[in-house]
Amino acid sequence: MKDSVMTDKVVRGIFGGLLLAAVFTLGIEKVADFDAWTHLALGRQIVQHRGFPASEQFNFPSLDTPYYNSEWLFGLVFYLAYLAAGLAGVILLKASIVTVAFFFLFKDSLLPQDEPSRRPLGVVAATVVLTLILLMVRHRIVERPDIALMVFLAFTIYALNAYVYEERRYLYLLPALQLLWVNMHPSIVVGAVPLVAFLFGGQLQRLLHERFGMELPGTPSKSQLRTIAVVFAAVLAASLLNPYGIGAFLAPFKLAASTWLRDEIAELQAPKFSDLYGAPFIVTALLVLIFILSIRRLSLTSVLLVVPFVYLGLSAKRFIFLLAIVSAPVVARHLRLLAGRLSPDWAHRLSLPAGLFALSLMVAVTGLSLARAGPFFDPIAIPGFGINYEPFPEGALRYLDRIGMTGKLFNEFSWGGYIVWRDYPKRIPIIDGRGHVPPGLLDEVHVAQTAPASLNRLQKKFGFDVAVVKYPPRETEVLSDALPDIDLALTSPNWALVYWDDLSLLYLRRTEALAKIIQRDEYLHVKPANGIPNIIRRAFGKNLFAPIEAELRRNIAESQSSTAYVLLGAIYNDFGLYEKAIETLSHVRDFPLRSNIEDSYLGLAIAYERMGKAETAIAYYKKAARLSSNPATLYSLGAVLERIGNDREAIRYLELALQRDRHLVWAYPPLLRAYGRAGRTDRVKMHEAAYRDALAHGQGALHFKKGLKLYLDKKLDEAMVEFRESLRLHPRNPSALSNLGYVYYDLGLLDQAFSAQRRALEVDPTFANAHYGLALIHFARGAHAMARVHFENYLRLEPSGYWSRKAQDQLSRITER
Repeated sequence: MKDSVMTDKVVRGIFGGLLLAAVFTLGIEKVADFDAWTHLALGRQIVQHRGFPASEQFNFPSLDTPYYNSEWLFGLVFYLAYLAAGLAGVILLKASIVTVAFFFLFKDSLLPQDEPSRRPLGVVAATVVLTLILLMVRHRIVERPDIALMVFLAFTIYALNAYVYEERRYLYLLPALQLLWVNMHPSIVVGAVPLVAFLFGGQLQRLLHERFGMELPGTPSKSQLRTIAVVFAAVLAASLLNPYGIGAFLAPFKLAASTWLRDEIAELQAPKFSDLYGAPFIVTALLVLIFILSIRRLSLTSVLLVVPFVYLGLSAKRFIFLLAIVSAPVVARHLRLLAGRLSPDWAHRLSLPAGLFALSLMVAVTGLSLARAGPFFDPIAIPGFGINYEPFPEGALRYLDRIGMTGKLFNEFSWGGYIVWRDYPKRIPIIDGRGHVPPGLLDEVHVAQTAPASLNRLQKKFGFDVAVVKYPPRETEVLSDALPDIDLALTSPNWALVYWDDLSLLYLRRTEALAKIIQRDEYLHVKPANGIPNIIRRAFGKNLFAPIEAELRRNIAESQSSTAYVLLGAIYNDFGLYEKAIETLSHVRDFPLRSNIEDSYLGLAIAYERMGKAETAIAYYKKAARLSSNPATLYSLGAVLERIGNDREAIRYLELALQRDRHLVWAYPPLLRAYGRAGRTDRVKMHEAAYRDALAHGQGALHFKKGLKLYLDKKLDEAMVEFRESLRLHPRNPSALSNLGYVYYDLGLLDQAFSAQRRALEVDPTFANAHYGLALIHFARGAHAMARVHFENYLRLEPSGYWSRKAQDQLSRITER
């Protein structure tokens, strides 16, 4: 017996120690989180003020609003760590906090203790589960209050289980813990879930035992339930000991009520199994499976505990880590319960191979993560101390330092915290990562990049002369055909682009005071946000090769931008300078937040193809195709394969290209030739008909783009002519029909507008913009019930985004009537 106890302690010490070492090691990463800077800046502010300031100071639209910081204690603690040891102290504290959370998860996973002969296998099972869970929470091992939440939640559940299973009194610490919790993270509702689950689950298990004699694990005694209830009451009382009282309970609901935050912040959007966030679906399925397999010994407390967190984990990416933290000990405990069905001999036999597997898994996860390789690669996670500057506009801010520009900045939402930490009070952003701005401003800031009128209104109201913005989504580059002279990153002509790199673009307002700087630094001919086709058209069509080359070379010297290398390589290719294109494109590096690697592969493929080196070109086209399923890339690859006579592969890639875009006109001729040589007359006839339709669509698209530009320029009569011509060439284009409907609507021709929008829906019943147009028409006619129907249909098809929020606003107005 004594040997078994010693063995148990050794196994727990080895596997627990290695697990915690892995957690701590992976926590040593350079700061790369946007919100980390906000919390550090808030902590600095408390220290400098020796308390809370009277009003907000970190974004200029909110200077007169009351100060609000429900996570003040977290920021204070981390800033004190910064004062003690710089960013290394901050990173070490972060890693230590998460390690403590996993310590409690490991302890909890081993409750209740198995028989001595089975304990090694149980320890191994817990280690494997927690190693996999570490992968789920790794993206949240950042300098945010979420890591404190990990500790508080893990300890709360462990303390309750330790009390129920072993009569240990750690739960008496929960009220004191809650005092820290409520001042570090506004998640009191989340903290109440374990206590409620143990109270209701425990009572339900007692009833099942009394009435049916069911012996379910973790069934508390009456006295234990009374103690938990008393502790719960004390926890609720302690929750009120914060600067905002009962208001702290409402913080999560305010977050959930903000449609802008839900729509525009990626981590608040629901995960999808098809993307990188499939883990919550796998964990949920695993929970269901082990609950079914353990049905006769199922802990109802565990079920009640995990269900709310399953809901949270499937509702938003931000809450995946909560599902992981709560489910890990539950999964480990039920796996041990299932392993209890094995005979002692089999349990002993499995311990060694299972232990070797667990050790190999920990080594693989830790090693590959540190090497930034394999399936555990995170492009933003860089091991070490200091700052990972890639997500932050450091280059733009250094430019402002060089020219001595201070004051107010119009900025990207996520960068506000970094600007505040780095430059406050020298510079102050229009918005920081908390989103604490007056109502309506979030949307106006968001649309101002592409809405000059909104940007002008904001500038006149707040008086900023600098804008630091992100690149627009790559999908918007198609607009450069319709709007060739507009900078898609900041469409107002009142601003001059003076600096850009792979992440940010910096604009100065055209004022007399800034005229000399703009004259010296403005990029007159290069608009990097508009994409490769736009810059090629400008260089070739407007005979601007030399000035564009000079501006790109200047940018490379200033920022080493891979975007500049890609654009320069594209121009060299278009002007037949293939050797220079290859040399230029060889400098492109993979920038994780706006990768240019695919474009560099395409540029290299084009250069080698035009030099007559088809095999090398095909290799680069295939590299580009592996990075994305861009139909233009697939077409280019198929076209080269068709030219060298590899019809089988050519057909494969050309068909894939047309599956993704059936209107890709250029893909049809090589595909028809390949099918013709293969004797596939049936496929030739089918694609000849599709080719004719694509040609008509392409001709109509040219007029549609002209119409769109005219519409945006408020030249409604001319836009109407172009949209009509587009429809003459391609009558079943829902976009042209709907946009023609909007022209009619703006002209006050509601009957014609209604007809055009109805025809758009007849062509495509899922075309959301037509529903929005019909809703506006019905609202203008006073038919509010029908307007409601179409706004609701629009929201069903487009549940998020700026226009969805406008539709929701319109719906609320209809309801008020």
